[in-house]
Amino acid sequence: MLYWLQMQLPRRPSPAPIPARDPQPPSLGRLIAGLERQGRRHFDRELAAGGLGANTHRIISMLYHRGGCQQNALSDALVLDKATMSRAVKRLLDAGYVRRRRAACDGRAYRIFLTPKAVRVMPAIREARQLWTRILSAGFTAREKASAVRLLERMHQNALNHRREQQPQGKS
Repeated sequence: MLYWLQMQLPRRPSPAPIPARDPQPPSLGRLIAGLERQGRRHFDRELAAGGLGANTHRIISMLYHRGGCQQNALSDALVLDKATMSRAVKRLLDAGYVRRRRAACDGRAYRIFLTPKAVRVMPAIREARQLWTRILSAGFTAREKASAVRLLERMHQNALNHRREQQPQGKS
């Protein structure tokens, strides 16, 4: 019976085939975003035992090399918005990796310092970074690797310059 009903209904024309798209060159933004996602996965996996990931390992590294810093200075140096920085610092505080004190020069600001626990995870962070660099540069000659670093640094600077040009005066 169902077959009979189907035969009685008017047939719709089949949809036109979707035309093939012209091949487009790869987008730098898409490729870089893909690398960033893969990098997050790598660091989340490599540093999971210590409960580190996302931006927390970057904050620990920055504090390790700079010493105590104001939270705003960390935000600027790592190019993170203040809300993201606050959440990451809270995670690090709760996990015992950092401590914070009010800044002497500005009672509203905090200075962030590493705890001994954070100093002990630095070798694991360093190793995860070195492994990621080896993964990314596998099969590169020394010249290709240097060229890639130079080009990425230029792109990074271009993006920072553009960001500064787009910001209203007095905002960071």
